[in-house]
Amino acid sequence: MKTAFDASSYTEFLRGKIKENSTIRGFQGKLAAGLGVHGSYLSRVLKEQVHLTPDQAASLCEFLPLQGIEAEYFINLVNLARASSPSLKTILRSQLDELRRRNEDLSRRFTDATKIDEKEKGVYYSAWYFSAIHILLMVPGHDSSKAIARRLKLEEKLVKATLLVLEELGLAQSQGEKWKVRDGNIHLTNTSLWAAIHHSNWRQRAVAKIQEREEGEVRFTGVHAISRTDFQKIKSRLLDSIEEIRKIAGPSPEEELFCVTVDAFRI
Repeated sequence: MKTAFDASSYTEFLRGKIKENSTIRGFQGKLAAGLGVHGSYLSRVLKEQVHLTPDQAASLCEFLPLQGIEAEYFINLVNLARASSPSLKTILRSQLDELRRRNEDLSRRFTDATKIDEKEKGVYYSAWYFSAIHILLMVPGHDSSKAIARRLKLEEKLVKATLLVLEELGLAQSQGEKWKVRDGNIHLTNTSLWAAIHHSNWRQRAVAKIQEREEGEVRFTGVHAISRTDFQKIKSRLLDSIEEIRKIAGPSPEEELFCVTVDAFRI
């Protein structure tokens, strides 16, 4: 149970945390101490014979610790378990859904990304090779239009024109016949009009690459009949993986150009 967003109830989350920390001697007792309750009371909570109070839930968030919207989500799970009226439960479930959507918004996680205006986005995301040429400038040996054209199998005339546009956008800089990247960290929000175009461009490239059958590439397509709750768990793990990928990619030496695409959707 990695985060509160993976759980359908707060007791499920707590049981998962206890299981994850089973190698820590007396973890459940420490959890009870963090709540300010006896171990026997926590056992009754885990069996859902009694429920935590909002104050106890807040104390638990400090102990674990849970922060930001995850803490808010956990406290709302506690409130949902305590709620008795259908109208209050409906309101709390709506709030939980909104918190989950906010957690799934990658732009909230990638606050260091460079912002470009809508007109610039319309140019940059119009074709796959804009971002490919932009990021390839970071890889040694790809600082000329000739080298880039050879690597991406594009006409050099197109590469030269694209580099000039990237320079106008402030993302590349010419140094005589050579080029260098100025800023390589850009991210689109899910609600952006250009997000669908950007995703489609690179999915089309992925389809084209399938035919080349190069060794070392990863391909996975799985169609599953599962519960809505388990699908939320899968999405949460994918979002965490995406965040980890960016943490690895950020400081990584620029040796080659790679593309990672991730999809999870209801059919």
